[in-house]
Amino acid sequence: VDELQRQNQSGLYKQGTTAKVGQMTAAKYSMEGELTSIVKQNNSTKDVYYKFTLKLFDVQEGTIEWQDEKEIRKTSKR
Repeated sequence: VDELQRQNQSGLYKQGTTAKVGQMTAAKYSMEGELTSIVKQNNSTKDVYYKFTLKLFDVQEGTIEWQDEKEIRKTSKR
């Protein structure tokens, strides 16, 4: 509701194209994500592992429509 008021009262948006209170459709999807990291360090090398996890939920059906993970490793030497 705060976002709708901002859109309709700020003058930044073309009137007639902004959503109106009471005329919004409920969201069909919701996305959830997580970012974790692990740091390993020895005498001269530092390894950082990042893991991104994303899930896309169908809110109306209560199902997971898509999910994926991506791991990235960054290494630096001193």
